[in-house]
Amino acid sequence: MDFIKKNVFLISCVAVCLVGIGLHVMGYLGNGKNKGQLEQLEKKIQAVNSLKVVKNGVIDILDKNKNVVQKEYDALIDTVKKSTARELLNPKVFPEPKEVRSSQIYYKKFADAYCEKIAELLGPNMLNGKDRPSAIEEKQYLDKHLSGSSGRGTGMNMGNMGMGMGGGVSAVQGAKSPEESLREELRGKRALEISIYASPESFCVYNYWNNHDGDASVPEEIQKNSWFTLVAYWIQQDVALSIVNMNKGNNVFENPIKRLVEVSFCGQTVTPGASLTPGRTSVASSSARSNAKATERKPGSENTLPCYVIKAGVSAASSRPGRAATIGPEAKPSGIIAVGYTKNTSDDLVDIVQFEIVAVIDASKTFDFLNELESVKDAGKPEQRNQIAVLDFEVSAVDYTEEKAAGYIYGSGALSVVNILCEYRFFKSGYEEYKPKPVKDLLNPPKDDKPTISRSVIKPKKPKKDDDM
Repeated sequence: MDFIKKNVFLISCVAVCLVGIGLHVMGYLGNGKNKGQLEQLEKKIQAVNSLKVVKNGVIDILDKNKNVVQKEYDALIDTVKKSTARELLNPKVFPEPKEVRSSQIYYKKFADAYCEKIAELLGPNMLNGKDRPSAIEEKQYLDKHLSGSSGRGTGMNMGNMGMGMGGGVSAVQGAKSPEESLREELRGKRALEISIYASPESFCVYNYWNNHDGDASVPEEIQKNSWFTLVAYWIQQDVALSIVNMNKGNNVFENPIKRLVEVSFCGQTVTPGASLTPGRTSVASSSARSNAKATERKPGSENTLPCYVIKAGVSAASSRPGRAATIGPEAKPSGIIAVGYTKNTSDDLVDIVQFEIVAVIDASKTFDFLNELESVKDAGKPEQRNQIAVLDFEVSAVDYTEEKAAGYIYGSGALSVVNILCEYRFFKSGYEEYKPKPVKDLLNPPKDDKPTISRSVIKPKKPKKDDDM
């Protein structure tokens, strides 16, 4: 008590100070802004406290799954790239020869390589195909068997062998001359020796490169021609693989795909050289085709290169319903289509090419062939791919009389001529580094260049009469 009495003034001062501090704290807490900050802090503390402890190894599992997904993604991209990273025929040509002085040599080797590859497609390990006997072959056969022997009989009865032209029509109708019997015998032997009627003429631009000496005096032209020919070969190879998978028989009579008329494109038409390359002969001159009108190539399809389908701010009517309209006459050689058959067009990821197949086929196997075209090629190999899409097809009847007169013998059964429109998809990541600059410029033209529609696909408007003005 004595202490309080003696220090009552000091105690009073301390009490007053404590009361002031308390009032200050209460005033601070009562401030709305500070109160909101404290509430947010409290919520964060509660959120942290509500977190569950991650068990040991969970993060490792998540990291492992992430790595697996990344590997699968990388493998997919690699597969996509390899599906387009195909054989270049002559790597020294693409994107352009490094040694300008040797350009002609390199392009000559490219020409030789393309012709050799077409020969391989027609060889016994692939299509095992030849054309019907030419007029020259038939003359040689007749001269060999008729010299010194008049009225020679033949050892092959076409009617008894079931080699009629279909629909129960017999190949033997009435008496035949020795020449006619021998000619028919030779044609029957050819049909038994091969798996399908096909020739280098069935593939585009063969005669162009068959006659080519490697002339590179116009670099931009030869670069585009060689590139689009390479694209054509890749497509032709997959068409051939599809036919091989369909034709499991030993000869034309046993196989569903009887004849490959052509694999054609709608780009620039190139002109073969005037002189032939030494050591090769022109396919056109060696075949000496008959005047009979059998199933024929489309007019102008020979030596016509592929072209890309691109987006264009135009619309056009096609000369044939369902077919793509082309860019105008001055732009047609550029190798692009302005309006595609579908909405699929070349973009930053893919290049789209359209092509057509014409073939004589067992009528009951048409849809099997369409499915085979869209199947995986080289399955199980690094370059396995599935890049063909069938867009449309037309079926027409076979004129057996004209086919027989032209030298084609198919055997009995219902046949059709099928015209198939397809598109082929190339992934740019697989071949963009090899694409020549002139070709890249086609797909990325200057913004000022506006494509014009061909006069061949647009009918001119009639001039208005004075009364209508």
